Amino acid sequence: MMSSNDSSQLDQEWFDRGKEDAWAGKSKQPPEHDPQAASLYDLGYGEGEIERPPTSRQISNVTSVRRKRLTATVNLGELPKSPKIGGL
Repeated sequence: MMSSNDSSQLDQEWFDRGKEDAWAGKSKQPPEHDPQAASLYDLGYGEGEIERPPTSRQISNVTSVRRKRLTATVNLGELPKSPKIGGL
């Protein structure tokens, strides 16, 4: 079972993925199986369309890490445990 912290982290990752896709000029590709994730992806995509992206190297590094986490989530059914940073 996912904790609320894991759930909010996954929500943030879908939001960020939408934003990154917009910055990369990709078409929208929200998840079809999860309405909440699709909504957050759409919100991120919309924000990404109006917000200036960071440098392309930063986008590439962040995208790679997040997509690996999302893939693990889909395959395993929950996020991998990660250490808490800065008391978050």
